[in-house]
Amino acid sequence: MRGISWRGNALATLGFPLLHGARWRFRLGSSVGGATASPATEPMTEMPSPTPTATPSADDAAPVAAETPPLLDFTASRGAFAMLLFRVSVLTTLTLGIYRFWGRTHVRRYLWARTRLFGEPLEYTGLASELLVGFLVALACLAPLGFSYALIDALLGPGADATRATLEAIYYAVLLSLFQVARFRMWRYRLSRTSWRGIRFGLDGSTWQYLSLAVGWSLVTVLTLGLAYPWTAMALWRYRVQHSRFGTTMFEFAAEARPLVRPWLIAYALPAGVLAALFFAVGGPEAWNQAAAGNAAAIAAGRPLVAVGFVLLLLWPLLFGWYRVVQGRHVIGGIVLGSSRLVSGLTAAPLLGALVLSWLLIGLVSLGAVAMVVITSSPGAAPDDLILPGALAALGVLTLAPVVQGAIFRFALARRLCATTTATDMAPLLAAVQAAREVPTRGEGLADALDVGAI
Repeated sequence: MRGISWRGNALATLGFPLLHGARWRFRLGSSVGGATASPATEPMTEMPSPTPTATPSADDAAPVAAETPPLLDFTASRGAFAMLLFRVSVLTTLTLGIYRFWGRTHVRRYLWARTRLFGEPLEYTGLASELLVGFLVALACLAPLGFSYALIDALLGPGADATRATLEAIYYAVLLSLFQVARFRMWRYRLSRTSWRGIRFGLDGSTWQYLSLAVGWSLVTVLTLGLAYPWTAMALWRYRVQHSRFGTTMFEFAAEARPLVRPWLIAYALPAGVLAALFFAVGGPEAWNQAAAGNAAAIAAGRPLVAVGFVLLLLWPLLFGWYRVVQGRHVIGGIVLGSSRLVSGLTAAPLLGALVLSWLLIGLVSLGAVAMVVITSSPGAAPDDLILPGALAALGVLTLAPVVQGAIFRFALARRLCATTTATDMAPLLAAVQAAREVPTRGEGLADALDVGAI
């Protein structure tokens, strides 16, 4: 007779919760035979053939699939998030910036708790005191550097231009190096304070190895006039991802730089090439000098260059934003954990729309603040009388700008990232165990002092 066919949930059989809706099909083939009666006995009644269990159709399986939680789910409310940002921004302004450490901690806990991985929320375990102590330590380390820069003009005379340029180059090189250190340690701190189902994420590796890698690739990028940036970005991402772990399971990185070359050329080289071609088409440096000297013909010839440059100046941030989305999608698609690989369907249009909307609203807030200063000031008021109203208006704009930016753009970014990211397998997450490793005891102070990272 035909074999019996049914479907069973393997994870339910093992006692695990149904997290990804994977089903296994089992088939058992059995032959049921009857006994033949002898002529002297009554014939044996034939055993009824067991009725095969019908295999559920796709429609029957639909309710089960609908209950399966997605890989990532962002459940935050835009209104509640905006109110949280507003409260944090106001208290930070009133406390002259001291509350920023507690505010960032509250914001992270809110976002982490409302980001669900396979139906279970992430947890942020960082403390505001850790951020404060880290910031004070970083400030103590940066103070001598700032003091040395202030001494450059005081100690060098007017004829030491070459020495001044050399010292300033060294100063900015050290500052950029510290920026890379800050990014790495910020990544390490945030991962060590993020857990899921009680298991921490983490970042191993050496800060100095990462710094040497960043400095070397940055020099290559400068020498190639920026054309090597995709290779630089992928090299740094590869080091960070390959040294990241979930419990004891290490991540891997499979993305290459080649797919990013064309988007980078569109976002960077194409506008720069158009400007350079127009610049030399109107006469190059000589025509520019003549226009600066007031030559009418040179000024008229340079107007198309100025117009095109203004348009590109407006479009360039959007082009870079588009490239960052393409790069982010590529990076997410290259993250591998065991047998699981992430897949991203992130698109640029919704994010760029949210970014432009936030810029427009911040611009309207700024115009409103200026209008309030003009309206409230008396006619013919002296410039000194506008200092206090202008300072209050600027303070109001600085307080509201991060609220608008966060509630519109950053909220949209978090929601789109969660909605467009999937994975091929969840088994490595379930199999991960806690790692018994040390975690940083101080916060991301250097990153905070250099204003690296938003939240």
